[in-house]
Amino acid sequence: MFALALLACWPTAESNKDEDTSSVFGDTAGDADTDTDSDTDTDTDSDTDSDTDTDADGDTDTDTDTGPKDTGEDTGHDTGSDTGTDTGEDTGHSSGDITVGDLFVNEVMNNPSPVADEQGEWFELVNTSGRDLDLDGLTISDEDATSPQSFTVSGRLVVPAGGYVVFANNADSASNGGLSVDYAFDGTSFQLGNDSDEIVLSIDGVNIARLAYTEDWAGNAKGYSMTLDADKLTAADADQETSWCNATSSFGSDGQFGTPGATNDDCGV
Repeated sequence: MFALALLACWPTAESNKDEDTSSVFGDTAGDADTDTDSDTDTDTDSDTDSDTDTDADGDTDTDTDTGPKDTGEDTGHDTGSDTGTDTGEDTGHSSGDITVGDLFVNEVMNNPSPVADEQGEWFELVNTSGRDLDLDGLTISDEDATSPQSFTVSGRLVVPAGGYVVFANNADSASNGGLSVDYAFDGTSFQLGNDSDEIVLSIDGVNIARLAYTEDWAGNAKGYSMTLDADKLTAADADQETSWCNATSSFGSDGQFGTPGATNDDCGV
């Protein structure tokens, strides 16, 4: 009887299918298991990516390069420039720098003997400027109004300070009387008169020096050069007959007299 009564009090499985059976097995909550799974996983992880690296490199590029700005423009300061001395370059003065008093006609062989005029005429210039002179572009002419003659130096021809330069119509020492020539000119373009003539030095039409001799000059003798006294190297003196005389020193192998390329003989004036 007792067993039947107990069974009558036990609820059926059908009526309890929606109830929480945990209370029968000692659920201390005493309720219908209100566990709503509090792990709603809202991720309370406060790691909001504390990496606050906002890339301070705002890319304003604070590069403090103190070097010169390449503006693309040549400022004229070429740090790679050649500071050496170019010894192959002419450091003398060109003919455009030559002025009155820098050059003089110093000696003239206008009537050679026994060498023919066509092979042995020459004259000499002396540089009194105190600096090297490049005669490129220098014109030598006469003053003949009807049949003027001239030639112009073409190419580098440097005369050292205090030095001499010999011009001749023939550069062959075997046929010109044993002369050493610095510059040969065309003998059909310029000749030296035996009796009288002029030698005019000019640059761009500006006269630098002038010599005009006549047959009466004491120095105008066959086989002898006319030489300018070393103490008469002024524009006024160089054009005067009294400043000139016959050479007394011989040169070459033909018995001619002169001092081509060297100091003149003393005229005693």
